Amino acid sequence: MLHSVYKMKHITRSFFGLCLFGVLVILISLQIDLRQKYIQPSLEALFVHNTEVFVKEYTVKPEKYSCPSNVSSTRVEDILCLEKRTFLKNFKNPCWYEPSGKSQSSSSSVQNKTLRCLPYFHIFGVCKTGTTDLFFRLIQHPQILPNAGVLGKETWFWSWRRYGEYTDGYTKVTVKQFTRAFDAQKIGETKMSIEDGSQYSDLITGHGDPMDFWDHKHWRDIHQNDPYANVPKVMTPHLVKHVLPNIKLILLLREPAERYFFY
Repeated sequence: MLHSVYKMKHITRSFFGLCLFGVLVILISLQIDLRQKYIQPSLEALFVHNTEVFVKEYTVKPEKYSCPSNVSSTRVEDILCLEKRTFLKNFKNPCWYEPSGKSQSSSSSVQNKTLRCLPYFHIFGVCKTGTTDLFFRLIQHPQILPNAGVLGKETWFWSWRRYGEYTDGYTKVTVKQFTRAFDAQKIGETKMSIEDGSQYSDLITGHGDPMDFWDHKHWRDIHQNDPYANVPKVMTPHLVKHVLPNIKLILLLREPAERYFFY
């Protein structure tokens, strides 16, 4: 009697095992069939046959932003409505001349003009990823200058100071004031002669502001954003691109667990 019961249990287990194996085989074959029938053709259509459609659909198009005329003087500078600068061709660093003081002379002479420069490169990223170390290593090069910010590295402009954060009297810093952080005088004085006999400045400068990667809390103060919206239309990268379309961006990240124990 016991032998019969044991034999019946063994047969039942074998039956259920075969059923489970059969179900797995069916699922695997069904998955392969679905992949061949739906997924593979879609990928081929996306990357082979309809490449032009894909590129057209996902290519970022330049935006045209509104520029309100009745902006309060107490608000932040409307960067997207600033006139784009034409940088000097005989400077590697983005620089330009503008009339000094009240002088509006259109003379080609640079004697009555002020040289202003913006950064050639911008380091940003998560804190404790080595932005300071990288910046200090870069400025060891004789053609790379530090700035007048914190540690000769951080200007705090894009994410904080232009919104009045960490400034004296909560003054909102403008792009023109931002240029004062960079040594235009030294960049302008240090020139070398090139093959055609003209003078060329190969000095560059930059800044390292990690917060520009992660701190966007002031997005509602950007003129083109709806302050009552839940998500922004314009963020810091849009502003940087408008002012410095060819800036060299250096993003630093770090393995999260290692970064956690570094604190």
